[in-house]
Amino acid sequence: MRCYVSGWKLGDLVYSIPAVIGGGFDEVILREDSRDGRMADQVRVFGPLLDVVGVRWRFLGGCGAVVADASWVDGEPKWGRRPKVFGGGRWREANIAEVRCDGVGVSRDWAGGRWLDVWPRRAARVVFCRSARYRPSVPNVDWRRLIRYAGGDGVFLGLAAEYQAFKTEFGFLGGHLVVDNFLQVARVLAGADLVVGNQTGIVAVANGLGVPLILERCERIDNCRFDRGTFWDSSDAFFGGPVDDGDPAVLGEGECERGD
Repeated sequence: MRCYVSGWKLGDLVYSIPAVIGGGFDEVILREDSRDGRMADQVRVFGPLLDVVGVRWRFLGGCGAVVADASWVDGEPKWGRRPKVFGGGRWREANIAEVRCDGVGVSRDWAGGRWLDVWPRRAARVVFCRSARYRPSVPNVDWRRLIRYAGGDGVFLGLAAEYQAFKTEFGFLGGHLVVDNFLQVARVLAGADLVVGNQTGIVAVANGLGVPLILERCERIDNCRFDRGTFWDSSDAFFGGPVDDGDPAVLGEGECERGD
């Protein structure tokens, strides 16, 4: 039996799924991360998503726990070098899923496609998420414009403190959706027409689903971009240009189509 061993953050665990599937691993071992000791909580959130993927998993407490009954591969990426990938007419830093595939000798093609498929739940037309981490030095997402684009059919997905900060900063009037695990997150994202967020575990799930996604990209750690027709790294790219007086989103029509 071959095991994939990992002990990282939730988003990184989601980005490991292509390597696990492509590598034909029999089981995922979720190992305690000595830096914060919160892996047991993350297992509760992440485990149901692995169940749907069809991957067997288990949790071993204690950093560096030995898997005695299997041959195993350490799935932790080596971040000493940041490989480059050419795609979409430009060079970019390899995304986390590609780096994880590299680490176990799996083709990056596994990271380029969809690796999650769930039954959708329609909660809102546009789903917003934004954590306090990985903010860009130069804004690349016009959040107020996208809130207007949602036309009252938007919802925030994330922690209560993140929701309050989003309301305060951007005047968001939509609701806050509370879920228990990443399978529920995936179902909500699969049912939306658009997801907007920064580098979070929720965005990792959106990338896995291949749903339309606008990423608030952080230049400092730029490793969550994908070369897809459903991925935009700025709101200008999504709308086809900067805001102007003729933009239906500014006029508050709400039901404008992308690029109109």
